[in-house]
Amino acid sequence: MHVAYQLLRLSRDKLDPWGPYTACMERLRPVGFSPAIIRAEQRIRESGGRLTASRRRILEILEQQREHVTAEGLVQLLQGGTPSIHRSTIYRALEEFERYGIVVHTHVGHGAVEYHLGTEPGHAHAVCERCGTVLDLDEAKFEDLGAELLSSCGFQLHPGHVALVGLCAACAEDNASRTE
Repeated sequence: MHVAYQLLRLSRDKLDPWGPYTACMERLRPVGFSPAIIRAEQRIRESGGRLTASRRRILEILEQQREHVTAEGLVQLLQGGTPSIHRSTIYRALEEFERYGIVVHTHVGHGAVEYHLGTEPGHAHAVCERCGTVLDLDEAKFEDLGAELLSSCGFQLHPGHVALVGLCAACAEDNASRTE
């Protein structure tokens, strides 16, 4: 089958707004590019932005992290790497990624703002005020509260940006044993 025909067919099957170009580029990408990075690149390009080598590296580091990371944490992870990425570039990239909906920031406890890829399922956070443990909570748990706030006062809840503070199970158990 002719390559151009294959690309057009792929484009039609996927209903891809970029048409044959995207199908061709996906075939030509190096193996290390994940679907999350590819989607991020498409979103940036659709918004008129560019994905430079530095920005791509920032996204790759964010994707590799099991935990949320602060901007300073990213600076530490990227220092000495190739390409060399300046601190201000990291901060500007995070702001831009957030504007495009690629990265989400969260205020966890009293520390610095933490970032993670927006491709993760929506979640809120619970922080233990004693030991600092952070738990991810499914945003679906806040649907009833969000509906109540919306109907009673017109407030739209976005629980992923803040953390609930309390005691984790271990600290709560320790606290209960001390009071007995």
